[in-house]
Amino acid sequence: MPLPLPDDLPPVTITRPGDAEAIDVLASEPAAHRRIPTWVKLAAAVAVVVLVAVANEAAARRERRQERLAADRAEVTLLLAGGDVRAGEFELALVVTNRGGPVAVGTPRLVPPSYGVAESVAERIDTGATAHLEVWLRAVCPAGEPLPFQLAVPVTPASGRTRDLLLDVDRSMVADLSGRACDYLTAAEAAQMFVGGVSSSRYSVRFTLTVHNRSDRPFVIADVTSPGLAMGIRDGLPVTVAPTSGLLLHVTGSLPACSRLPSPGPPGRGGAVRFGTITLELLDDSGEPQTTQYVAGAEGGLLTALGALRSRICPGAG
Repeated sequence: MPLPLPDDLPPVTITRPGDAEAIDVLASEPAAHRRIPTWVKLAAAVAVVVLVAVANEAAARRERRQERLAADRAEVTLLLAGGDVRAGEFELALVVTNRGGPVAVGTPRLVPPSYGVAESVAERIDTGATAHLEVWLRAVCPAGEPLPFQLAVPVTPASGRTRDLLLDVDRSMVADLSGRACDYLTAAEAAQMFVGGVSSSRYSVRFTLTVHNRSDRPFVIADVTSPGLAMGIRDGLPVTVAPTSGLLLHVTGSLPACSRLPSPGPPGRGGAVRFGTITLELLDDSGEPQTTQYVAGAEGGLLTALGALRSRICPGAG
């Protein structure tokens, strides 16, 4: 148990050298021992400023890191389907759906490069948008076992950091597309023409023109022409020829003007088309125009009938 202190403690005194009397230290200098030095106050203020600056910088770094993470976030969905084919090339149809911030989709490449990329287009895709990209690959002909590969699609978000999204490609789909590309026929190559049923009147020649399509793709006959002749189609044009099928056209040829007649012989200088040549103007299934020709010969009687018509209507035209 502590003892109580008396109320009348004696003063604490010291005698300094040269002083005549003792001095009560507690009574004469109490404030001097409790004063905080100025340098301590300055140091404390500086420390507070430094701590606030460090805290602010740490908060700014955290905010910048969150911004970078948000800018790097790309919510992109890739879907791949088989597309079209053309001579020696086939298409992979890439559907890109963007559910995040705006991104740029670069030119896809193959990993490993089993097929050459013939054509591809980069595109910028906005938030919530869907883009359809065409990736054309060069087929390896003759088509054999499909080569394995993945499609690497470069995606660049707002941060500018590009990363590849890898997409597996169905080998059976590639086998089908590559085989079709190797066996591809243009509309002009697929069209085969046969003439029959030739008959003549004083002012015209009538005949049937059978057009066969030997490809697995349709084409359209947009027009039938022949140099110097007016060609009429009974059921009109244009008309579509279905894949691997034929179409019968009923054609009437007449001479509208003798001045427009070409030479009756073989093609002349400059590649002039011979009289009696029938030209089909075609559109393939992509709308691309093409032409193919049927050169009438002695067989079938068409050239003979057209020559007789020429002689009757334009006897001086040669």
